[in-house]
Amino acid sequence: AFAHRWIKMSWLRGLCGAGAALLAGFSTLALLDGWTLLAEGTRWTLTSMVYISAFACWLILAGWNLYRPPNERELARRLEKCWPGLNGKLLSAVELGLDDNPGEGDSAAFRAKLQEDVAQRVRELDMRKVLPHSVIKVWMQSFVGAGLLVGILLALSGLEFGSLFARAALPALGIQRPSRVKLELVSPPPETKWLPSGDEVEVVVRLTGPRPDEVFLDVLGESGKAARSTMADMGEKTFLGKFPLAGEKARFRVRAGDGSTGEIVIPARARP
Repeated sequence: AFAHRWIKMSWLRGLCGAGAALLAGFSTLALLDGWTLLAEGTRWTLTSMVYISAFACWLILAGWNLYRPPNERELARRLEKCWPGLNGKLLSAVELGLDDNPGEGDSAAFRAKLQEDVAQRVRELDMRKVLPHSVIKVWMQSFVGAGLLVGILLALSGLEFGSLFARAALPALGIQRPSRVKLELVSPPPETKWLPSGDEVEVVVRLTGPRPDEVFLDVLGESGKAARSTMADMGEKTFLGKFPLAGEKARFRVRAGDGSTGEIVIPARARP
């Protein structure tokens, strides 16, 4: 019973620690994503670090103990430590049971009597009192505290924390970053499959929301470094930018205020 509860508590401690790490890590990343525009590669890296940190917490708090569970002697020591009233008798009984070479004067009747006495005392123990949840209280409180923090942030109007949290936890879904300034890509059209290699790419966006002072076109090279230019105002919150297409694909994004189109990648082909 003690071994079963010890394994259960190890699992619970590991899950609480890993859960708290995930909630705290993704909350931090979500707030950072809302405060500043993060590159896609940076978001993926930070998300991976959160997952790795959570797995490390589980491994330290539970995984190693579950992979190498304590033997009978170690369990006896742990039980005596949790319930000092056993006064070393449990460990003595376990060692006598594991010893195949009894010494002189060590009779089978003595062993049986000691083991039966200890077994009876152990059966009377309430394992919930021997190993209460208070021993992992700090990890349970950490998980509950992280959950409350997420709940408070979700309840704040205007923060759009739910979308930011989902972007932090699941970057592969491509969830649009919430912002006051919304950008609609007019050209190239969203359904564009490829662009002619060597031509000049014309980028047109239409904005909704607060009007920013400037709108920027970032053309991304193979290394991810951006060449930034200011887009021309065509009126009615429509902006135009151009860049020559060199290489095997066009990689660009448009930024305006706190809004961004995100990275757009369109393959390039030679004209037929």
